[in-house]
Amino acid sequence: MDKLKNWIVILLTAILPFLIYISNRLINDNTIFSYIILLFASIFVTWFCYFILSEFLYRFHFIRKLFDPLARFEGRWICTIEVENSEDLRVCGFYNFKFNTYEKCYMHSGENYDDNGNAITSFIMSNVYYSKQIHGFHFYGAVIRIANNKLEIINCWGEVRFTETKRKLNSAHGYFVNNSGATIIRAKTSIERIPKKDLKENDFEHQYQRAEYALQYWKERNNKI
Repeated sequence: MDKLKNWIVILLTAILPFLIYISNRLINDNTIFSYIILLFASIFVTWFCYFILSEFLYRFHFIRKLFDPLARFEGRWICTIEVENSEDLRVCGFYNFKFNTYEKCYMHSGENYDDNGNAITSFIMSNVYYSKQIHGFHFYGAVIRIANNKLEIINCWGEVRFTETKRKLNSAHGYFVNNSGATIIRAKTSIERIPKKDLKENDFEHQYQRAEYALQYWKERNNKI
């Protein structure tokens, strides 16, 4: 969101001289002391406006879309995953890409499930960087893998490339790499945005709801192939 901050600074810097001039005309005092007082008062007003704008403009999605390309990727997504060199190992996932208003950053989070709806991996990543070259974003962070009732934290990085259709971003593909030290797993991903109709009918607050929806989507997709 640095671009938004830069525009706010430019706007307020341009307004600052006018604030000083108008204030001086209203007071009708042309002494140097009055100019100094007005200067500090105008700087304070400018700083206060910058604080308010930079804090609260982030909260509006349509404002973020104007200044940050990552805002177009916000939403909930269904993902199918194919692990390389393992034709039998295919899983589905439920992903959420959103803006964290407290940390002022984007977060890429989600869960992957096996064919029984059990969560096998879970992740929350705040290291997300937009890439104009791939029309998507790169990410890296830690993934919690669940195996044999044990939790294992492994490193993960990858990318997501979005496909634009009629100026809308409803599908994407990419890859990720999990590195646990002993083994390196590379997988391809195919991602589709969850329709607004389904978002209205389901709140997806519980894991079983997300897993059930992801599995249903996965089965329907496999039947079409």
